[in-house]
Amino acid sequence: MKVFHSLVIAILVCLFSACTMLKLTPSKKVVSIKFDETSTNESYQFIHQDTVNSPELITLLSLYDLDKIAEGEGGEMDKILQLLQWTNSRWQHSGSNKPSKSNTLTILKEAESGKKFRCVEYGIVLKSVLASNDFKARTLSLKTKDVEKVRLGAGHVLTEAWSNAHNKWFMLDAQFNVVPVQENVPLNAVELQRAIIKNADFQLVDSKGEVSPKRREKYLNFVSHYLYYFDYKFDQREIAYDSLFKVNDHAVLMLVPLGAKSPSVFQRKYEMDFVEYTHSLNDFYRRPE
Repeated sequence: MKVFHSLVIAILVCLFSACTMLKLTPSKKVVSIKFDETSTNESYQFIHQDTVNSPELITLLSLYDLDKIAEGEGGEMDKILQLLQWTNSRWQHSGSNKPSKSNTLTILKEAESGKKFRCVEYGIVLKSVLASNDFKARTLSLKTKDVEKVRLGAGHVLTEAWSNAHNKWFMLDAQFNVVPVQENVPLNAVELQRAIIKNADFQLVDSKGEVSPKRREKYLNFVSHYLYYFDYKFDQREIAYDSLFKVNDHAVLMLVPLGAKSPSVFQRKYEMDFVEYTHSLNDFYRRPE
């Protein structure tokens, strides 16, 4: 029996070493990053979903009674957290399943039949759920520092919403049903990265309040190394790619740390020739019009 256990351990060590050598999965190391906090690019324009440019939001609101979920005496954050909770409860996570079409109504319909979906679908659906209740929102993609070198697990997707109460963007992760908060102010993805690096005091909350230490540890162990590159589409409408608004023929704006390489390949395989790169926090976190 001891020989068998030793053999199993040896195999696991070899597999781990092979993964490291071949760079199958990303490094978990979290590093300090900085951005340009002064410049702006006036050529950048952003389109968010609303009931005028995205009439499917009216169907979404009516079909799922989303206005009733967000009604009540609570303030802006209470309503948003209720919508976050609702989105989180629609299906169980699966890292490999994809819907037949990447739009909110299709995802929700197929989830009702028992299908499970990825973080990508949580990010898409929450964006539209918030937009149907007149919140500005966007699907945000995170990428690891070694996004070009690894074969698996180099990205995660969540949502950011605009808070009128706090005059800022902040992040919501519907897969995990959490929002990071510091001194009662919700944090965006870059602010969360800074808080982690500085070992600052912040909380993770859901509709019931601060999450348990176990949930906090699990989430931060998962998300921290993804907080390096950040990107979203200039145009958040659920329309064909060719019809999306683009800048310099690029559909996606990526925030790149100062001094870092602008990645052009995702997981060694997928060319990212649709990306406009910026170092500017002012542009990436511009107030929505």
